[in-house]
Amino acid sequence: MAKFRVRARTVDMLGRQQISNIPTAIHELFKNAHDAYAERVEVDYYRHDDAFILRDDGFGMSLEDFERRWLTIGTESKLTNTGGELQPYHGKISPPKRRTILGEKGIGRLSIATIGPQVLVLTRAKFGRNRPLVVSFINWGMFELPGIDLNQIEIPVKSIASGQIPNNSVINKLIDSVRKNLESLKKEIPRDMYLRINNELNQFNLDPKEIDEIQQEPSLASGKHGTHFYIQPADKIIQDDIHTKEDKYTEPPLLKILLGFSNTMSGVLKKPPLEAQFRDHHEDATTYELIGRDNFFTPDEFKLTDHHFKGRFDSYGKFNGKVSIYGKTEKKYSLEWIDRNRKKTSCGPFNINIAYLQGQLSKSLVPPDMYRKLANKLNRIGGVYVYKNHIRILPYGDSDYDFLNIERRRTLGAGYYFFSYRRMFGTVEISSEKNPNLMEKSGREGFRENKAYREFKDILENFLQKIAGDFFREEGKYGHIYEKLKTDIEKREKIRQERAAQVKRAHNKLANELESFFIRINRGEHETDLAEIRLKYLRITEKYEELPRKELTEKVIHTEHRFRVAMRNIRESYEVTYPKGIGLNKTLRRDYTAYEAQYEKLEKDYFIPIEKELSEKISNLLTTIGTQTDTKKRYNAVLAKTSKEAKDSICEIVNNTKSELTKFQDIVENNLRSGIDRIDKLINNSLLEFRKLSGSKATHKKISELHIKLENKILNITKEEIQKVERLSYSLRNYFEAIVNNKYTPDELTEALEEKLEELTEEIDESAELLHIGMALGIIQHEFLNTIKQVRGGIQRLKPWAETNPELFNLYKEIQASFEHLAGYLKLFDPLSRRLNPTKIKITGEEVYIFLINMFSERIKKENISLNATEKFKSKSVIGFTSTFYPSFVNLVDNSIYWLSEYRDKNRSIILDTNRNGFTIKDNGPGVEERYKDRIFDFGFTRKTTGRGMGLYITREALRREDHELILLHNEEGKGVTFQIMLKSIIKE
Repeated sequence: MAKFRVRARTVDMLGRQQISNIPTAIHELFKNAHDAYAERVEVDYYRHDDAFILRDDGFGMSLEDFERRWLTIGTESKLTNTGGELQPYHGKISPPKRRTILGEKGIGRLSIATIGPQVLVLTRAKFGRNRPLVVSFINWGMFELPGIDLNQIEIPVKSIASGQIPNNSVINKLIDSVRKNLESLKKEIPRDMYLRINNELNQFNLDPKEIDEIQQEPSLASGKHGTHFYIQPADKIIQDDIHTKEDKYTEPPLLKILLGFSNTMSGVLKKPPLEAQFRDHHEDATTYELIGRDNFFTPDEFKLTDHHFKGRFDSYGKFNGKVSIYGKTEKKYSLEWIDRNRKKTSCGPFNINIAYLQGQLSKSLVPPDMYRKLANKLNRIGGVYVYKNHIRILPYGDSDYDFLNIERRRTLGAGYYFFSYRRMFGTVEISSEKNPNLMEKSGREGFRENKAYREFKDILENFLQKIAGDFFREEGKYGHIYEKLKTDIEKREKIRQERAAQVKRAHNKLANELESFFIRINRGEHETDLAEIRLKYLRITEKYEELPRKELTEKVIHTEHRFRVAMRNIRESYEVTYPKGIGLNKTLRRDYTAYEAQYEKLEKDYFIPIEKELSEKISNLLTTIGTQTDTKKRYNAVLAKTSKEAKDSICEIVNNTKSELTKFQDIVENNLRSGIDRIDKLINNSLLEFRKLSGSKATHKKISELHIKLENKILNITKEEIQKVERLSYSLRNYFEAIVNNKYTPDELTEALEEKLEELTEEIDESAELLHIGMALGIIQHEFLNTIKQVRGGIQRLKPWAETNPELFNLYKEIQASFEHLAGYLKLFDPLSRRLNPTKIKITGEEVYIFLINMFSERIKKENISLNATEKFKSKSVIGFTSTFYPSFVNLVDNSIYWLSEYRDKNRSIILDTNRNGFTIKDNGPGVEERYKDRIFDFGFTRKTTGRGMGLYITREALRREDHELILLHNEEGKGVTFQIMLKSIIKE
């Protein structure tokens, strides 16, 4: 009797050749981890070693499981054996926690061959006796050999005592077994294939024990369970699948397929059944997290979008759920799926939960920064994802796979069909129990296109078209809701944009004027300008001394008037006008305050003294040769000209205001007439239309419907016009009350509110940046503490080898010395962490000084700067947190070193001292420009070329939290600064 013979190539055809690409193969392995009840599955791809390592913490396999199931092609469902009974360990899982098994064909494991030509498998079962570690090595090239039967291929398997991880000698023996098997087939296979496989075997050099110590969890050490795959060499095409292209509309293939493996976007699950991670380790030692939860859509982003559609399609395809438009109006919504037979669908019931973002920011309620982030993410990974038992089905969700033909319909009419595939994201949720007829293709490339799939697809397409018609078209059943909200949003956005442009112009104008003012002051232009005026008019008065008395009085009066006009002009040239009705940000407000102080100084030190000098000069002239009549005549003439100029200015403003009021009145009257004309025209047209229909043979129902439609139209237009007039009346009334009652005007209120908004916005930005920095530092500290232990342990393990190998010993000593040097520097930061020092202690000035010397010794030596502390400083102390005081001194000294290094003076020094209020830090650097002395503590303000403007702000805020204060005690441009840490209490030694 004849029998089927199975060639070894069958494994290759069922595995590698069935999977289209590496990302799909990884997705299959993730699903296998899910079926093994893993909670975590992690991939580490090491580019330098061409190594791909996948680890999970699932139930793992016993030796029997591995040989009878994993190494058996086409096994039955993982849930049952051939008799339909549950496998032993499933009896230990309570029903609510049992998972629906995703793999059914028993070939998913063969997809490993797509990733690389050989794999080391390590697995330990969670249940059973002893639970040894099962180790096996497979070269998939053996299954490509032509003419070789499957039973000629040997797979080496070894069982290791519980709790151990194999060393290199164990792995090398497994590889040698494969090599011997290859040698036995050498005569039957092509030479090039023999050489290729032999070369691959020589390339495997991974040490699972070392990798386990580096990566830690999921681990197989200490008897832990799970399955790990070590693949080397991995196919370099992985790098192309990972590589992030510059095109913002395209996501790399690996991310397209692996992102959103579990349904985490809609927040349905508190915890996904399987957490998946993929780390890409570059040759420069940097590591990138590619598919973490934050890389995908988050529940917060899902809730934030403009529109939501959530509900359930029943067994007949009918939708029942809720539709939310702009998050303001949520309506219950039902939709029948029209089917001729009115029978139950083949696809079964399923849920949807879809979010939609408006295509333009001006039509969206999402905040601008969040809108840009969401729009960017949607461009790359937007789409409708299909989840079966909370695990993603490929390729649904891929932005290149528009299985619902959304974009095709959009090209026919964007306004009519509304939806865009790149502006929506969400889930369609099915299950193995409710939707058994929705079956995946063998190549894991979507559902089989059977009757169930066609119905499933048709139901969803019909739903999207009906939603677009009912909610997003003006004539739709609920179209008025969307149109009204969209119109209001567009109107507000237009107002905001116009106001923002107006504010920006005013801010830029003020900033330019202030900058010009300070530049002129720094250049000393005011001294030059005033010196010219002073000299000019002093010379004129000197010439007048020779004139006859009759001519002198008239000349002096004329000259004095010209002098006062010249002084008024020069004052005006240095004046900066505060913009009315415009709120200022913190920077401009501080700059304007600095300007006011500087202008006051100009007035006091320059303008008034020169005016006084010339006035006295003229008075002396008239006194020596004049009479009381001349003096009266002089002042009468001056007052008359001044009065005339004042009246002329007021009259000009009054006339301009009258002209504006006349224009405004004309505009108001025209608008009112236009509104009345619009209503009259609408009423006449409505009456005409109603008479035509009532005079025909129209039914009573049609006449009634038209009557209601026309009446509503008239009422709506009338309401719009009334609202226009009421808004105008309200604005005029507010201005009138402000003038009559001498209260604030609407512009002044806008200015005050705008300034408060600017202030709050800046505070939010500052807090957000500090929060991100703090979180980053916390993560770095946590990761560093773990890493430093591993490095120290590695150096200690290296020592015995180094002591027996002279060449290695020298290298060991260099590494140890460098590490201890680094550790010594990092030890300096111990006092900066409140977690390491959670209580207040006594901190002496001497301890602070030693700490600063240790930290900055190399920098101050390089820059030739002296850092000294007085005996008073060393002998004083304070009770507080080291995490507050040490960073404060570090920031202040670091700041002084920077400016001293920029200030090339020979004797550069920093002196730490104390006074009755606390500690002082003094340097003899360039000092602070007068205009900036009130701004140096602002968040984000910096004059350093590469500064971020956080040091002084953070220092002051940290001290304030402990009721201390940081001030600029003394400042003199070109001679340095002195900062004071003002303490609430000092302990004298």
